[in-house]
Amino acid sequence: MITEIHLQRARQLLEVNRQEQAIEELLIVLSTDPDNVDALYMIVHCFIQVENNDKAQEYWQGLVQVAPSNSVTHYYHAIILDRFKKAKDSEAAIWHAIQLNPHEAAYWAFLSALYIDKKEWEKALEYANKGLAIDPEHTTSLNHRTLCLTKLNRKEELYDSINDALHADPHDSYTHANIGWTQLENNEPEEAIKHFREALRLNPSQFYAQEGMKEAIKGRNPIYRAFLNYAFWISKQQSVMQWVVILVIFLSQRILPEPFSTIVTILVIASWLITPLANFVLLFDKDGKYLLSNLQKNGAIAVSFFIAVSIIGLITGLIIKSIDTIYILGLFGVFASLPITGMIASEERFKIGWVKALGFGLPALGIIAIGAWAIDNLRVFDMAWQCFVVGSALSTWVFALNKN
Repeated sequence: MITEIHLQRARQLLEVNRQEQAIEELLIVLSTDPDNVDALYMIVHCFIQVENNDKAQEYWQGLVQVAPSNSVTHYYHAIILDRFKKAKDSEAAIWHAIQLNPHEAAYWAFLSALYIDKKEWEKALEYANKGLAIDPEHTTSLNHRTLCLTKLNRKEELYDSINDALHADPHDSYTHANIGWTQLENNEPEEAIKHFREALRLNPSQFYAQEGMKEAIKGRNPIYRAFLNYAFWISKQQSVMQWVVILVIFLSQRILPEPFSTIVTILVIASWLITPLANFVLLFDKDGKYLLSNLQKNGAIAVSFFIAVSIIGLITGLIIKSIDTIYILGLFGVFASLPITGMIASEERFKIGWVKALGFGLPALGIIAIGAWAIDNLRVFDMAWQCFVVGSALSTWVFALNKN
């Protein structure tokens, strides 16, 4: 009787998304009845929801002992394995769940998500459609279908999918955010902003919608929108194709004659710096400035400052007819901005020690080089400048190869 009271409390708490309190009730049950299958299902679900993956795995080990033939057991296992970046094992687990119960839309939606991660859009769409064949209003399957149709550029079906998703759950914040990204990818930033705004009204802390709103506001600028179109295109390519593009760009810089190789280099640098520069513009937008984190704000100001130094140095050099001033000050700000941009790409990356060493150390080395140049210490200048320029250029590759 007491066990049932705690279980009922846990169910009620889960209904209002109070997972932490539900966990407390479930721990009471499991302290006296460690094999209680209802408590185990709920506590694994709770730990998945709060993203405590180690605890979810720990209690799943108990769950699989008492309910090895229940499809939900293997569905939860697939989610946990995916959180631990074990994609192959996660796919095996979800297929096990599907074999036990092929009539659950959520399982097909999860399988679709795995193939979205692999950028196998046709397969992902096939599995999303299988989920919808079971439940035509399954929100996650509808959202996955919308995303896949966007990446496959199947616009006629896409707008039907958007309407279906809104009809199924017009008050789902993720649905509005997903549609916002879809419309942004289809060069409709104003329509995208409407859906991102609605998503944030429904869930003000939703990161997916916040990022989308930032990109949509910046996408009003045609220059940034051109970059965004390239980013969308490259993001839907599989990793092999992405590396082919990078290799082609790299070789173009070295094979093409002037001025084409210089133009390619400028475009590459611009694509690297455009996000913090666009964030700087966003600081002056009445909506956008509240969407930027402190790291993004500080990074945008730092990169914009260094680019301003390059522009001022270039103008000054032209006025006083000094090639050295044009070359040194003109390049300093640009190269100093490269490692800073890589460092501020995400909050997680900024916490890493070697990332900070590159992000702060290389610009500092550039400042030392300029100081040596100012006092005519050419030996120190040559050594510091070469290390600064080469290190800054290489940092872009280091950050690109270490996206996580």
